[in-house]
Amino acid sequence: MMAPVIKFLLVALVGLFVGIFNGAAGGASVFSFPVLVAIGLNPITAVVTSAVGVSPANIFALASKRHEVQPIIREHAKILVACSVGALLGAIALIAVPEENFKRLVPFLLLIASCSLLIKVAPALTALERRIEVSLMLAIGIYCGYFGPGQGVMVIAVLARDAGRSVAAVNISKNVIVGISNIPSVCIFAFSGLVDWVLAAALLVGSGAGGYFGGRITNRFSRSTYKWIIFGVGLTSTFWFFYKYWIK
Repeated sequence: MMAPVIKFLLVALVGLFVGIFNGAAGGASVFSFPVLVAIGLNPITAVVTSAVGVSPANIFALASKRHEVQPIIREHAKILVACSVGALLGAIALIAVPEENFKRLVPFLLLIASCSLLIKVAPALTALERRIEVSLMLAIGIYCGYFGPGQGVMVIAVLARDAGRSVAAVNISKNVIVGISNIPSVCIFAFSGLVDWVLAAALLVGSGAGGYFGGRITNRFSRSTYKWIIFGVGLTSTFWFFYKYWIK
């Protein structure tokens, strides 16, 4: 059995990795979730602990770009409302779902998160596609509250369909959208009695530091580089959970 100190340090290191990639790209929570399950947490506790622990990474990632946040909030106001409402509904659904049922859904949820990276980029979005974008963000919010890992990937995939948005612009918008929309679900989780607070603190320390540095190195990542790194992590985790919950 892993010693508590070693477990804390391991999770903090995982948090650092998650924070860097979430700050610079997004989607690295597909890594923290399976690690928490691997060290002994049940899937629902792993989801809520990961959410509480890594959510601040998106906020810290904005520290070096504070002047850009308000314009993004105004630009994406409808998306923020839709995503926040969805996250609230998803969090309530998660707490109400029996653990065994949730376990069976996990690999499919991770597969959805990973495959969302394959959405093609559009040269420009029409007015109808803008409205569809808001609807997709509502669905992503529900997914976020219910499961969480991969939300950043999905937000990036939707925003990046507009080729007029640069990698840096998509990334900072993602950090704002994910950071704000996570607040309702994290508040519910914090009072649910399901959070492992020691491991959440470890993730918070690591992801907070990683998010700050990740936000500063955004421009060093090409769209394809971070897409394939996170896709690889997500797909590997998907296969592991299929084996763990469906085959083993």
